[in-house]
This record gives sequence, structure tokens and C-alpha cells, in this order.
Amino acid sequence: MRDAAGEVQMADSAMQGALASGVQDERQNCWWHSVGRWWDRFLEASLIVAAAAIFVMMLIMSQGVFSRYVLNSPVMFVEEITAYLSVLVIFLAAPCALLRDAHIKVQAITTSLGARFNYWLKVLTSLLTVGYLGLFTYQAWRYLTYNFQLGRRAMMIPDLPVWIPLLSMPVGFTLLLIVALAVAIRHFRSASKRSRGRG
Repeated sequence: MRDAAGEVQMADSAMQGALASGVQDERQNCWWHSVGRWWDRFLEASLIVAAAAIFVMMLIMSQGVFSRYVLNSPVMFVEEITAYLSVLVIFLAAPCALLRDAHIKVQAITTSLGARFNYWLKVLTSLLTVGYLGLFTYQAWRYLTYNFQLGRRAMMIPDLPVWIPLLSMPVGFTLLLIVALAVAIRHFRSASKRSRGRG
């Protein structure tokens, strides 16, 4: 059992190295390497914006607590703005987490099923992720369009159209979909190379 788990871990490390080297080779040899470089910078910038949003959330929540319990004059829009910022943080950080394979994974069963199985399992889960995100991306843009057409406004901030804070959802799902497609392609190439190597 330990040998199988060790083999899977070694294969997973090798796969990550192959993916990284494959990405470097592609960017050096293909005309679109500059696009990949700008894409990486864009994702890094999204993390910076997400971190700034967390800081703003902290300030707003601190001000809300101070106003409510010290000044006895609660600010009504604190909860609503905090909710919008929370959604923004999630959808800006999630694409980077997916690209870096940093999401939580449960491997109690898969580690005992062999390295080759895990390679193709990554391909399957990547394809399922693409389908899932494609559906949610479509629905998110529909929901944004619906709110835009209705002209809905925030409950506690009447001057704020709801579609503006909701924009983070379809944009975030779109970024996730793009990253998921790239990850699926990388996993498929890696699994195919491994199969050809053993064949």
C-alpha cells in the first residue's frame, strides 16, 4: 500500500515537472509564448486585487463594528458591500489556485490505484471541470444580463446598479474556464506521452 502511494506521489511529482517543462518549451518554441507571459501577469495582478479587496473588507468591517458598538450608529451597507467583496475575492483567486493545483484534494483512495490510472483520472476530472465551468459560465453571464436589463439596484446602496458587483461572477467563471481548458490539455498531453512511453 505504501509502495503504491509512494509510486503515485513520485509520478505526480514527475507529472508536475513535465507539465512545467512542457509549458516552458511551448512558450519558447511557439509564437504565442508572449500571450502566455501576459496571461501569467494578468493572473498575478488578479491576486493583488483580491488581496486589496480583503484589506478593504477588513477596513469596512472594522468601521461597521466601531459605528455599531461605539457610536451606536450602525452603517447599513456594511454587510452588503462585504458580501460583494467576498465574491470578488473568491473569483479572482480561484483561477490562480486551479492553475497551481492548489485546491483541496482527497487522495485516500486514488493513491492505491496506480500511477497510470491517476494520470488518466486527472484527464477525466479536468474534462468534467471544463464541462461544469462551461455551464456555470453561461448561466452567470445570463444572470448578469438579466439584472442589467431589469435595472436592479443594491438594497442598501440605491445608486449602485447590481450588475456592477455581480460582474465578478461571470468574469471569474470565464477565467476559471480558460485555466481549466489549459490544465485539461496539459494533463491529456502528459498522459498520452506516458502511455506511448510504456507502449
